[in-house]
Amino acid sequence: MSTEQLENFKQILGDRYGLNFDPRNDKTLKKAITKRLEALGFKSDIDYYSFLNKSTGAAEEFDDLISLLTVGHTNYFRSPDHFRALKEYVLPRIVSQKADKDKRLRIWSAGCSTGDEPYSIAITLLECFKGIKQWDVKILATDINTQFLQHARSGIYDSWTTKYVDQKLFDKYFVKTENSALLKDQVKNMVKFFYLNLATDGYSFAQEGKDKFDIIFCRNVLIYFRKEMVKRIIKKFYDLLEDKGYLFLGYSENLTQISRGFEPNSLYGVFFYEKRPPELRTKPKQVPQARPIEIPSPPRIKPKETVAPEPKETVAPEPEEIDEERLYLEGINHFGEERFEKAAEIFEHILEKNPRSARALLGIGFLLANKGRDQEARQKGQEVLEIDQLLPEAYYLLGILNEREGSLKATRESYQRAIFLEKDFIMAHFNLAILYKREGKWREAQREFKNIVNILKTRKDNEPIKFSGGFNKRSFLKICEEAVRSK
Repeated sequence: MSTEQLENFKQILGDRYGLNFDPRNDKTLKKAITKRLEALGFKSDIDYYSFLNKSTGAAEEFDDLISLLTVGHTNYFRSPDHFRALKEYVLPRIVSQKADKDKRLRIWSAGCSTGDEPYSIAITLLECFKGIKQWDVKILATDINTQFLQHARSGIYDSWTTKYVDQKLFDKYFVKTENSALLKDQVKNMVKFFYLNLATDGYSFAQEGKDKFDIIFCRNVLIYFRKEMVKRIIKKFYDLLEDKGYLFLGYSENLTQISRGFEPNSLYGVFFYEKRPPELRTKPKQVPQARPIEIPSPPRIKPKETVAPEPKETVAPEPEEIDEERLYLEGINHFGEERFEKAAEIFEHILEKNPRSARALLGIGFLLANKGRDQEARQKGQEVLEIDQLLPEAYYLLGILNEREGSLKATRESYQRAIFLEKDFIMAHFNLAILYKREGKWREAQREFKNIVNILKTRKDNEPIKFSGGFNKRSFLKICEEAVRSK
């Protein structure tokens, strides 16, 4: 297939679905096109393209082709901190707002793949929403891949898909079979699935809920769309959300330069967004100049007594040297882009060469925390500090874990120590600002946001921000400047 013809396919698919095709995925696109043209008996890609471009009956074939291009890599409770924020922050606020009004809850999982996400939402509701039987609850889920939707409706999953499900929850909501797990009807009946192309204007499925949505999940979907299409979709989300409704996106997705209608929130190291209608948006105001804050000193390190080793007749060969710093940063980059298995491979490779690599152990700690295995993650964090008590990321990890446990004082101290050791640690400043905001300490929160703004002004425009989930200087600066101006 010529490069020009491949571009023609990209154009026609982009126009129909709003997708942005990365050149790195050209091989996948070619393979999908070849598979479909052979299945239909076309002699060349030119004939197949002509069929798609001119035939009035090509709609079903478009869906078959796009089914080969959409990603079904997911599992239950993927990115568990999103579900923790849903459980501990979002749901309590929505229930409180609606308790004395209409007891209706509407949730939409957009780009639901094989159903793991909406079913995870349903299980979260069953576990944390004690009055759910007195409420009218509807969870709607949509995807463009009809095969994924069929799989979702079956409720049958393999062991890999359910590997992050707590054993007690698994026993409660699944039936174990020889080679798979069958979701119980109690959960299945809470979710209704619909076909939807997000690039189209007709969102008629939403009429099923008969109300606007309180929560929309659309994680790791928008990254595949063209920017103009993303703006259209987000505008649709805004229109379909209740005032003060919530939007959850993937780690590497954000609304900077996309929409001003949402206010970002951060909890447990993840971002989610709250709809702000015009009359509720904050107005600019003067804020005090940032002042330095008092930071507790890091723990003192006692020098260890060293004993000169006895001379030996033979000397073991030097181990193969590796660039730990470079590999660690590469692993953290994979972690931020949700390529968790690749990140794990890198950290484990470092540990094979150096079992006491503090950075590699720290990377494993972040992966464990991401899976919700907090106790093991904390053990890794402590192990790291025994090796290197001056590693700021270790205190950042402990700050996230302390925040999950609700220990605000320990959380604050952990973030402050991280900042003491790395004064330009943006996410430590940011999480500390959010913590102050939650405590009603607005002056302290604004000071931290101001500090972030000052740090960002020294960074390159496209420089990524460590542990931010894909934000760069330009997008994060806008968030913090708005936070500085508002209360």
